[in-house]
Amino acid sequence: MGEKYLTIPTGWFTLNLTSREMFVLSEIVNITNYYGKCVANNRHFGELLGMNKVHVSRSLNSLKEKGFISMNIKVGSRNHDREITITKMIRGGYQNDAEGLPKSLETKDINNIINNILSFLNGLLDKSYRSTEKTKVLIKARLNEGFSEDDFKYVIKVKSEEWKHDDKMCKYLRPETLFGTKFEGYLNQNDKTEKEDWRKYAR
Repeated sequence: MGEKYLTIPTGWFTLNLTSREMFVLSEIVNITNYYGKCVANNRHFGELLGMNKVHVSRSLNSLKEKGFISMNIKVGSRNHDREITITKMIRGGYQNDAEGLPKSLETKDINNIINNILSFLNGLLDKSYRSTEKTKVLIKARLNEGFSEDDFKYVIKVKSEEWKHDDKMCKYLRPETLFGTKFEGYLNQNDKTEKEDWRKYAR
């Protein structure tokens, strides 16, 4: 089983967050981006981050007090299962609502952007991926981080060329891999000139 990596945006280091709080918040973001919600228990955070349950509990309560998350016990749960919701997110030092999109996208048809991205993916790979809730969550998360439709298409193109004829890697040409937390790394793996040429071509 491969190692798991946490992504800590540089803007978070200017906030009133401890390292433990940043680690816990990063995992909450990862789970929320992938599944659309976070129901991880304290044991999950402790085992993943090498923290004891007391530190996990303190970090979660502190994040709640600082307004980053809310925690609610699921109605009817026998084991007091909890759902953690992100109530605000920090992007590069700026504070935004978790569900908010950049102002440049507020007047655009987000569903149209999602459909364009999936049409490009399906056309290039001869697949039939649909606009499921999980896929929408992933794409909206990346749009919320300021990435554009052209960025998605560039990542699809780059990873397709790299993985399409690799028997081991071709299975990863799917939304949950391409549009997940490694998206920015895929976008920047080639030189700037190639990206600029691609954006001109894409238009």
